[in-house]
Amino acid sequence: MERSKQVFSYKTEVDPETEIIYGHVTMMTDRKAADVPYYVISDEVFAVDEDSFADKPGVNDLLGMLEFFYTESDRLLDTVVVFPQMRDDLIRMEAFADWLQQWQRYFYLSNVKDIGFIVSHTQPESERFCMILEELGFEEMLSSEEEHQSFYFYNVTYITPVDFPNDDDGAVLQSLKDSGVDMSKPREVEFILLCPNRRSARKVAKLVELEGYEVDVDEDEEHEEFVLVCKKVIHLTHAEIVKHQHDLEEITARYEVKIDGWGAMVD
Repeated sequence: MERSKQVFSYKTEVDPETEIIYGHVTMMTDRKAADVPYYVISDEVFAVDEDSFADKPGVNDLLGMLEFFYTESDRLLDTVVVFPQMRDDLIRMEAFADWLQQWQRYFYLSNVKDIGFIVSHTQPESERFCMILEELGFEEMLSSEEEHQSFYFYNVTYITPVDFPNDDDGAVLQSLKDSGVDMSKPREVEFILLCPNRRSARKVAKLVELEGYEVDVDEDEEHEEFVLVCKKVIHLTHAEIVKHQHDLEEITARYEVKIDGWGAMVD
């Protein structure tokens, strides 16, 4: 297995005819760039005239699989991120499972709760790919011997907190605890801030860094805003999470900043 250092960036664009979002994760692995394509598809796409997909055979095949999933499954979907292909050399990387978890976290913080992977059984690393997906909680929802592929699906449902207050923060904390995280130990937490322009993003980044956060800044070209990922090691208690979000709101009040959720890595 190979071990690699990586940096991620996410880019998307919308097809105006079908409203399907086309995107890709770009990873820098040992100074080499690797693009992993994905689609963001809502159930409304099935109301679009089929002629709109006449010149998009790959999308047609994808929608055919998803439509079967929508109609035959008892699960309700709103919007799902679908990764239609994965390179074998990436699957072989020792850090591959960690990457998938980071992508799950990114889309969760972007309010997309459903993620699907299409696995081709003809590729050499398909068995390893399926094993990793199952270990991360993905279920095989559809499988086609004729098309030699399966659809693995993961849903991040809202968890009703038992050990924490019944709100969004409590739900995330409950999810972390249920995943086996030791809540008694401090852990790095990422708070996501959205800034309207580059100038305010720079100012906010410096202000937040003065409060002891490590800050990464990325530009979201689609939404014409800047995303700040503010990292700090804190105790995973409801009071601490609420306090840090409140403090960040006060620090950034002058700059039209929106706090867009938080998350923590699961071991």
